[in-house]
Amino acid sequence: MEVLLPNNDKTNNNQLNDLKPLLSGDLEALNHFNQDVARYATRPKLQRRIQKGQKYLLSDTQLWAVLLTLSPAFKTMLGVYSTANTLARHFQSRLRLFTGLILGIAAGMVGFYGWYTSIATDLPALIGYLILFLAGWGILWINQWRRYHSKNLDYRALAEGLRVQIFWHLGGLTDSVADHYLRKQRGELTWIRQAIRAINIYDWVENKENLGVVHWHWIRNQAPWFSERAKKNQDKAKKLSAWIEKLFLSGLILIIALLVGHVTTVIPPTSLSHNLLILLIAFLPATGALLHHYVEKMAFEEQAKQYERMATLFAKADEEVKKLINAPIQNEATQQRAEEVLFELGKEALEENGDWVLLHRKRQLELPKG
Repeated sequence: MEVLLPNNDKTNNNQLNDLKPLLSGDLEALNHFNQDVARYATRPKLQRRIQKGQKYLLSDTQLWAVLLTLSPAFKTMLGVYSTANTLARHFQSRLRLFTGLILGIAAGMVGFYGWYTSIATDLPALIGYLILFLAGWGILWINQWRRYHSKNLDYRALAEGLRVQIFWHLGGLTDSVADHYLRKQRGELTWIRQAIRAINIYDWVENKENLGVVHWHWIRNQAPWFSERAKKNQDKAKKLSAWIEKLFLSGLILIIALLVGHVTTVIPPTSLSHNLLILLIAFLPATGALLHHYVEKMAFEEQAKQYERMATLFAKADEEVKKLINAPIQNEATQQRAEEVLFELGKEALEENGDWVLLHRKRQLELPKG
């Protein structure tokens, strides 16, 4: 969807700036998406990912070739889905890079501060602290300017909504995802529903005998994917929690060592070893606190629980749809029951993804505090 001027062409940047006071937030968000497509989707690497994403959704099926040939509407919807999904992953990689840089910078700032207060009050430590502080501020400014965080979430939400819409249509449903999606997340996410509604203007599925395709490429694929993602998030949370405990325990051990050294005069208060211990006693727990901040921002445990719920949901739907496919009698009642299962599954998937967006939207990238 694009903003068009009355007389002829698409808006250029200058014209769009003139129109900004007249644009609603939804239209402006749609234009941001169009601009990102024009800016990034033409890059060869991302183009290959977009094409791969299109083929992956319905790979190796005769239906794929038929729909691409006979239905421009399907081709449009599939193209927007894959483009939004690819852009979401692109911005997610940028966000993860920036998050890692921010944590590294924060740890470096703690190190420089500790060095200056515990080892040597010299100028290089202050300069290093200042450089890292400015670098962290610059990264946060770029992230806010480029809107990596919100674009990752918004484009992921758009892609997931279109995924459900595609498989609903293939399963014979004419319902619109826009009527059931992001109901809790009104306001700045309304544009996603409007975009899906605008794309979903054709009833391009005339054949309703696609239950096997929907089962194989959506339900059967999603169940193990959610299980795998749940395990990965659980493993990350456990691994990082173990590191956090080790760092705090190391700080405690060093405090005890410093006390023993002080009482026994083995470590004189004016010695370099004493000052190094003071530095490490502050640095190691601070690093643990930074890792804890990272775990909270990434919401590994919360995501694992959400993925487990979705894995269970898709596994149950998998069993139900398999029974319907293998039923000895295929009639209108079978088709109706299949549509009911797909509809409820899609609604649950949409609600879960909306909750996922809401969960991460509250976790903006920022310098750790405290």
